[in-house]
Amino acid sequence: YDAKCGKLIYSLYEQKEINNTKNPSIGNRFITTSRIEGNYFDEINFYIPRLTIEDMSSEALQLFCSSYMECIKDISIKSRKPIRKYKTDQLYNDITQNKDILQLAINPQLASVIAAIYNQYEDKLPKKRIDLYEKAIEKMIERLVTPSTTASTNFVSQELGLNAIMLWSILQEIAEYLHSKVEGLSENILKEIIRKYLTDYQQLSSTNLLINIDDLISKLLDIFKYKVGLLNEFGYNSFRFIHRTFQEYLAAKSIIYFNGIERSENMIYQNIKNKIDVPNWRVPLSMTFGILSKLHQQLFNNILTRLLTNEQTSSNAQFSTLVVPFVIIDSLNDMYFPSKNIEYELIRKLADMLLIDYKNMSGFARLKEHQKLIHSYFLKLKKKYYNTTVKWFIEKMNHEDNLSPCANIIYQLKWYNPTFHEIFLKNLHNDSKFWNWSIDSVLRFYSNEIKNDAILTQLKFKNAVNNNPQIVQYIIKNSDWLCLIVALYGGYKNFNIQSSISEYFELGQFLQLPDNERAPFIFYYQNVWGRDDTAYNIAVYLDKKVSKDQWIEKPIFDTNEIYKESFLTTRILELLHTKTSTTVLIKKLRKQINTQKLNTNEKMEALIALIALGDFDFINIIIKEGEKIFLKSFGNRIEQLIYVLKDPIARWSSHINKYLLTIYNDMKINQLKYNLNFSYYYKIYLSLTADSGGLPVDTAMLAEAMDNVGNKCDLYAEYFAFKLTGASDDFRYEMAVIADMFNTSGTTDQILKPFLKISDTAQIYRPVRAYPWPTDIFIFKSNNDDDIPIAFFNCLENFNTNVPYLTDAISN
Repeated sequence: YDAKCGKLIYSLYEQKEINNTKNPSIGNRFITTSRIEGNYFDEINFYIPRLTIEDMSSEALQLFCSSYMECIKDISIKSRKPIRKYKTDQLYNDITQNKDILQLAINPQLASVIAAIYNQYEDKLPKKRIDLYEKAIEKMIERLVTPSTTASTNFVSQELGLNAIMLWSILQEIAEYLHSKVEGLSENILKEIIRKYLTDYQQLSSTNLLINIDDLISKLLDIFKYKVGLLNEFGYNSFRFIHRTFQEYLAAKSIIYFNGIERSENMIYQNIKNKIDVPNWRVPLSMTFGILSKLHQQLFNNILTRLLTNEQTSSNAQFSTLVVPFVIIDSLNDMYFPSKNIEYELIRKLADMLLIDYKNMSGFARLKEHQKLIHSYFLKLKKKYYNTTVKWFIEKMNHEDNLSPCANIIYQLKWYNPTFHEIFLKNLHNDSKFWNWSIDSVLRFYSNEIKNDAILTQLKFKNAVNNNPQIVQYIIKNSDWLCLIVALYGGYKNFNIQSSISEYFELGQFLQLPDNERAPFIFYYQNVWGRDDTAYNIAVYLDKKVSKDQWIEKPIFDTNEIYKESFLTTRILELLHTKTSTTVLIKKLRKQINTQKLNTNEKMEALIALIALGDFDFINIIIKEGEKIFLKSFGNRIEQLIYVLKDPIARWSSHINKYLLTIYNDMKINQLKYNLNFSYYYKIYLSLTADSGGLPVDTAMLAEAMDNVGNKCDLYAEYFAFKLTGASDDFRYEMAVIADMFNTSGTTDQILKPFLKISDTAQIYRPVRAYPWPTDIFIFKSNNDDDIPIAFFNCLENFNTNVPYLTDAISN
């Protein structure tokens, strides 16, 4: 606003200045732009405040609606028009009853359109947004073409010979152009669009225009710029619709109509098919489906069927992924259906296609981001069609192949349903490593996070022992019962620390690399951790986000961590109440299995109970006689149980050293008490810890305590593996420590022989190393023909070529 002239003065496009901005006392102080478009075409090269018009809050919308209704009442009184009975909050209440319209009404500009439509159509709101845009544009065009003694615009129909269909068609062409192009709509392009339409109109209708075409174009240009109310000039010589949603609606109609005539089914289908992969056309396509479903149900059904059929055919190709289901799900709010059954059938079909895409690991579904996308679309179906989606999941989970992927979707959505819970409890044997043991994860989530009485109704054993602390103490003190209960029901927290430890060491190894050695990995880590200060972001994460306290938290049996159920619960509780030995249960289980009256799930639970109780001879007989399908599921169930126990075993790694030393000291005094010698003991424990992904075990203290030379040598080898293959933060320092050991020890053989056994150690294969090179360097085996120091040097060369400081230590 120019204070001197008392009027608005536009900026000079060439100089990119706003009038009087050089004078701080007068002139514009801010620019208002569309939140979607912004200052899209011209960069503003000077300081000016940037303001954003936010969505209206519920209070703001309510105030606007009541003020609007009061204003209409005042106008009606002044114009002496009949006043309809209404309540001040009537408009607001009607808007809030329609979620689709409410979502539009929070936009200040669209709220005005909604209010105007509400007033002009006798206090009735459109059901869907396509109806809102239809009525709004219809009213604007009607004002131009309907004869009226008071309107100054009715010359469009009388003097220019134009009708509503012609104006609709031109607006659709403009919208189609704008939606297909990045650049704006200049005045010359606008003229060309109008000229092309008028030329085509004359040819198709064989009708002569009332005035010269050039004059008509000039007049229409002014009409569209200043009188229709839909187009505005955004910047110099750049036209846009007053709001993008009007453009999207008109672009949607351009897919169906041309020059006011409905296109053929094939043409509409091809238009949709060609645009369905283009993100910019997603909203217009949603409205296209809405328009078709409202006005041409049979045509809509035919096109939808063709799109889905074509999508299914293309999805059979390797590496393909689906697009149509996503677009259709996004369009559901715009669609009309003749019956609920037809609507629900479509939902089931869409869910089927999402699941097919989700399970297709040769396509994009192997990517986590695509899986998250599919999760989000299942969430949309859940919110809008809850009961239908529940029934669909239950039906799909009747098939074993669908159980684990469906469980993973449900787990990611954090979705509890009592029927789901019951299904998962009975199908643990159908869990899959491929889906990260999703059935186990969702059962643990239900037990720990869902506060619902139905949970304890399903988990009868958990409910019983929580009310009887004496039974809990008996279980903890009796190792046989503890093993059985943990195997069947759970009872330990699962922090998944093996993954945390692995990630920590992987990232730590990356940070230790010099810049030139980071090069092969930097692209991957930039995508995960950001391109700016990648290494710093990783370091901050490792320092502040990784919960190292959990790594050393001693695993303790906790009934609150019970999350599974068994058909053996009643029998087990009876035995626990009477403090009966597990031997009775073993006999009962053998008898039940031999009678072959158990279903698949019950038989597997019985076998797992026998494994937990150590009845391996009977298990071996069953395995030899078992069918392949059953044995495959049984092996899968065992693998799942091993995975579940990895976390508590890994957390035990920080306590294992003292535990083994206690065992060793006791073994020296009471040799008859133990069936195994100590070398087998520590190898088993170290292997279990390594396989579970626990922290490396420092065996130096154990090695020093050994009387047996062989055990001492092996434990020193484990110590070197612990020190030299990735666990240490400073490789050079650890090598210096080993060099110092040469100086202080009496003989080099006590160091060299264990060093040459590193490749035979349990800890060298522990999963905490994400990179292979720390273990590849120990591929050599000691050769009796080699002098030990030479073999030692060969190994060091594989380690690190920059270790000359060790030469003097070894030579001396």
